[in-house]
Amino acid sequence: MDMPRDLPVGNGNLLVNFDQDYNIRDIYYPYVGKANHADLGKSRTGVWADAQPTSWLGDSGWVKQMEYEPETLATHVTATNDELRLKVVFQDVVDFHHNIFLRRVEVFNLDQRTRNIRLFFHYDFRFWEAGLGDAIHYHPNRKVLVAYKDNCYFLMNAAQDSRVGIQDWSTGNKNGEGKHESWREAEEGVLKKRPVSFGSVDGIIGVNQPHLGPGESSIFYTWLAAGHDLEEVLLLDSLVSRRTPQHFLDGTINYWRAWVNKERIDFHDIPPEVVDLYKRSLLIIRTQVDNRGGILAANDSDIAELAHGKETYSYVWPRDGALTAKALDKAGYSYLSTRFYDFCKDVLYYEPQSIQDGDQRARSEKAYMLHKYTPDRMVAANWMSWEWEDEAGINHPPIEEDQTAIIPVVLWQHYLKFRDIEVVEPWFRPLIIHVGNFMVEYLESHTNLPSPSFDLWEENRAVYSYTVATVWAGLMACANFAELFGELDETNKFRKVASKIREACETHLYDEEEGRFLKGVRISLDGHVDKSDKELHKVDASLFGLWYYGMFDPNDPRIDRTMKAIEERLRTPIGGLARYEGDRYHWDNALEGEDEKIPGNPWFITTLWLAQHRIAKAQTLEELRRALPILKWVCAKSLPSGVLAEQIHPKTGAPLSVSPLTWSHASLISAVREYIEKYEVLEEKIDSFP
Repeated sequence: MDMPRDLPVGNGNLLVNFDQDYNIRDIYYPYVGKANHADLGKSRTGVWADAQPTSWLGDSGWVKQMEYEPETLATHVTATNDELRLKVVFQDVVDFHHNIFLRRVEVFNLDQRTRNIRLFFHYDFRFWEAGLGDAIHYHPNRKVLVAYKDNCYFLMNAAQDSRVGIQDWSTGNKNGEGKHESWREAEEGVLKKRPVSFGSVDGIIGVNQPHLGPGESSIFYTWLAAGHDLEEVLLLDSLVSRRTPQHFLDGTINYWRAWVNKERIDFHDIPPEVVDLYKRSLLIIRTQVDNRGGILAANDSDIAELAHGKETYSYVWPRDGALTAKALDKAGYSYLSTRFYDFCKDVLYYEPQSIQDGDQRARSEKAYMLHKYTPDRMVAANWMSWEWEDEAGINHPPIEEDQTAIIPVVLWQHYLKFRDIEVVEPWFRPLIIHVGNFMVEYLESHTNLPSPSFDLWEENRAVYSYTVATVWAGLMACANFAELFGELDETNKFRKVASKIREACETHLYDEEEGRFLKGVRISLDGHVDKSDKELHKVDASLFGLWYYGMFDPNDPRIDRTMKAIEERLRTPIGGLARYEGDRYHWDNALEGEDEKIPGNPWFITTLWLAQHRIAKAQTLEELRRALPILKWVCAKSLPSGVLAEQIHPKTGAPLSVSPLTWSHASLISAVREYIEKYEVLEEKIDSFP
C-alpha cells in the first residue's frame, strides 16, 4: 500500500520525506527528484526505556500528531506512548542554506520514577538507487558514522546538551533476509559497534539519558550532513558542532517564515484555514523545486511499487511545471519561475534535420517539449510509443502537445505581471518563435485542428478539446510576444492560425445533440471527423481548458452547459470531482458495482477547476463566495500537515497515488490568487457605483 509523504523538508538540493508512520522514506541529493539514496527503504527512529525492547515510532503503540510549525518548513511531531509513559516531541528541518538535515528531540518522562532512556536513529541507504558497492564506517576521531558511494557522502552525528558525538553506533548489511541490518541490534538497546560494512548497507546511531527524573524532559539533537566528499561533510559537521544545532534550527525557522510572508496580502473574506493552506502550499511546493530550475511533479517513491516497470513521478513534466510556475508568478516568486523557464529553453527538442551544403549545424526552426525530463535536464523515460504512424504513414512524435503549448501561455502571463523584457529576451527565439512554428505546422490539414496527440492524462491519442484550447492560447501568446518584439510577419502568422483553430473547435468539437463540448474527436485520413467514439463522449474535467485559457468566455452558454455536465456527472459521494466518467486509475476494486454512483476518485486539481470557473463567472461578491465551499473542502481533505495528494478515495477520503502532488498545491495557490483578484475587481466596481 502506498503511504503519503506527510512531511517533506528540503532546501532545493536536499529533500527528506517522512511517511505517515514517521519513518524517513526518501533522501534526494544533490538534485531534488533525481537520485533517492533511501529508495524504497525505511529509516527508523526508536526509543528504548528501562530494559524494555526498543519501540519504533512506526509501531502501533505510538499516537502521533504530525504537523509543521506554523508558516515554516520545520516539522512539529508529537508522539505519545501510554504504555512506556513517554512523550517525544520532534522538530525536523533541512537547513535553508547548508545541506544538513537536523532533528531536535525532546523526551518527556510521564512517569513518577526516574527512567533510563536511549534514542536510536537509523538510516537505510541505497546510494544512487542501486544498493551495490555502498560503504559505511565509523570515524573514531570525530565519533561519527559516514556512509558513501562515489561522490555522495552522508555523515551522521548527534549531541546531548553540550556533548557532541554519538555514544552508540553500528553498521549493517542488507542481505535480503534482514539478519544483519543494524537496526535489529537496537531491539534490546545495545549496539554491536560494527566499525565498517560494505555492499548494501545501513547504519544506526544512539544517544543515552540514563537518569531522566519524574516529570522531567531531556533534549537531544541529531543531524545528517550531505556532501560530495568526506572533507565537505566533515566541514559541515564541524559547523554544526561549533555553532550548535539549535542555531541552525532557529535560523531555518526564521528564514521560512520570512520567505512565505514576503508580501502583505489582503485575503479579504477567505477563511483562515484556506489562508493557512495557501501558505503551506507555497512551502510544500518549494520542497519539490530543484535549485537549478526543475519543478518536480512528486517525489513519493512508494508509487514505484504500484506503477508498471517500477516508475515514479520524480520528473519534470512541462505542463505540471508550467502551471506551478504560473502559480509561483501569481504569488510573487518570479525568481523560481524564471529558473524553470530557463530549464524549458535548455530541454526543447529539435528534430534532426538533413545536412545541407555541408553545414553540420543545420537545425530546424521549430521545437517542442517531450514527455518529461530529469531535474538535471536529461530526457526521461517516455511512457508513450514512438511507433505511431497515421493512415498516410506519417510518423507523429509521442507527445502531449498541450505540454508544448502551455509554455508561451505562462510566459506571457509572467511578462504581463513583471514586464521584465530583458529577462524574457533569451526565451523569445526558442520558446516563442520556434515553439510557435511547431504549433503552426502541427495541424490536421482538413480541419485546421491540431494534429492528434496524447491527452493530458497520457492515456490515448486523438484531437482533444483541452489540447486545442492550449494550442490556441499558445499561438495567441506567441503572437503577442512577436508583436512586442516587432516581428509583425510572425505576429500575423500566429494569429491567423489561432483564429482558424478556434473556428474549427466550434465546428467540430461542439456537439449540438449533447449541448456541450466533447472531450475529443478522431479524424480519418480523408478529413472525416468521427464523433462516434463513446469514450470521447464521456464528460471530462479537462474541458475546463476551453474557457480557462481564454478561447471562450466563461459565461458562454456552451461553456456553462459543459461545466454543468462536469459538475453533475463527475461529483463523487465524498465531494470533489473525478477526472472523467469511468476513470479507474488507482480504483478500489471493492467499489465495483457502484460505477454509476462513483465516476472515479476525486482529484484536487479537477475540483479546484470548478472553483476557478465560479470565480471567473462571478459578477457579484455573493456569486464569488460560491467558490469558498470548494476551497474549504480541499482544506478538509488535506492531511493534518496540509499535504495534498493527487487524489483521494471516493468514500473514505484516504490519500491515493502520490503525495504531495505539486500540481494539487499549485492549483490551490492559483485559485486563491484568482479569488483575491476577482474580489478586488468587484469591490472596486461596488465602490465606483454612483
